[in-house]
Amino acid sequence: MDSIFLKNEKLLYSLKNFYFPKEWSFPINNNTKHIKDTYNEAVECGLFEESNQKHFAYANGVLNCVTWFYPKYDYEQCMVAASIMMWIFVLDDFLERDHMSDEKQQYCVKKYEDILIFGRDSSYISNIENNDLTPLDKYTLVLRKRLLKPTINRIESFNIFVHYLREWFFSIIPLKKSKGSNHDDSVPIEVYQFIRTINIGLFFVVGVNSVAVDTKVHGSFWLNPIWNRMVRRASRQIIIFNDCVSYAKEINHDCAGENCLYILQKKLNLPFEQVYSKLLAEAKQCIHDIENDEKLLVKSLGHISEEEMNGVKFLVEQLHEIIVGNRDWALMTPRYIHKDSPFLETNGIDPSIVPYEIVLNPNLY
Repeated sequence: MDSIFLKNEKLLYSLKNFYFPKEWSFPINNNTKHIKDTYNEAVECGLFEESNQKHFAYANGVLNCVTWFYPKYDYEQCMVAASIMMWIFVLDDFLERDHMSDEKQQYCVKKYEDILIFGRDSSYISNIENNDLTPLDKYTLVLRKRLLKPTINRIESFNIFVHYLREWFFSIIPLKKSKGSNHDDSVPIEVYQFIRTINIGLFFVVGVNSVAVDTKVHGSFWLNPIWNRMVRRASRQIIIFNDCVSYAKEINHDCAGENCLYILQKKLNLPFEQVYSKLLAEAKQCIHDIENDEKLLVKSLGHISEEEMNGVKFLVEQLHEIIVGNRDWALMTPRYIHKDSPFLETNGIDPSIVPYEIVLNPNLY
């Protein structure tokens, strides 16, 4: 296993030990106009201040993931993906803030699920004037409109995606609650894996393709058990990688109970290095299992048309792009840089880091 010693004799491990097939790597998307345009929409809704550099740095750190996750998207498709990412990151960061009471969290979750489904007809906002809507109310309506535009003639695609989005939405609070009230508390690893598989958000990140791209894939494909197993295994691989990347930051923010590295150290009573080795092996096996399931998936769908099969192959390739894109984005974004990180690639102090707690207005919702 690759590792180095610093001058103060602190051992640093390398995230390059994770296995990724070389043929899964794709050039980054050169389209970046969606970042500024999405930010401007958020400014118009009141989520951010146009000239506030910290606000833009926060948004940019979120929205540039689109260029890594969706390397073949055009501008309009990037705008769909970017609107989604802006919404979910703001909500996720907002709901995890300590000032949010249980009642406020539950209200927020139910409110924005309802607006996403019903739009202006939602009972939460139907009797409120446009000028009196909250910033997050306005932006949720912007997102809904953007999702509906490309799916006007395939509403099942909109419904499929909203289903994935709301499943993620309702996982935020259970994951936060699962860590307990004390710093040293941790949820049983089996419970963590179940909640986190939904909470990592891969089902909706892949599901973006159901609205942004007309793949010609029948709606029933999203229920295919082999495909869903592939996404679950990819979720597990991403969970392991992301928990390594964010390990020090989560411990520092009393979120260690939401990190599989920490949970397994407690459960197995093993040192960090052994737990890391165990997780590396599991992540590699996830990749191999996905590769095997790809063959089974294509074989099981021999009855569909060539056009639809091309759509299936596009989605499989997109899964590859997201897995590798997640690695590349996580290693370049300043969100996870920390002076106590045990990993070479994320150890340090980055002045461009913008903590969300000093950016997001508590009156967003």
